[in-house]
Amino acid sequence: GTLGVELSGETERHTPMAIPGLRDVSQVVADGNAGMAVLADGTVRVWGALPAVLTGGQQVHPGVARPVPLPGLANVTRVFGGPSLGFALTKDGRVMAW
Repeated sequence: GTLGVELSGETERHTPMAIPGLRDVSQVVADGNAGMAVLADGTVRVWGALPAVLTGGQQVHPGVARPVPLPGLANVTRVFGGPSLGFALTKDGRVMAW
């Protein structure tokens, strides 16, 4: 889940691999066991061991194996996050927090 892929029994990955479902990415960030990506269309995808606050309130236990849309965000240019919060900068200069 942390890598954004289901590894079928593998617990570690030692070589780079593409994350399915992520194309046209303009930014990617990682924080320990989670990741966020901004796509060229201004939407955000999240994956990994994410608390509900980072998935727009969706309960995700133990985590999200593949990238899923983060609801409520559009026209995003950059994202920043930590273990229990997230921020997005939009094209019109607003900062969104969750």
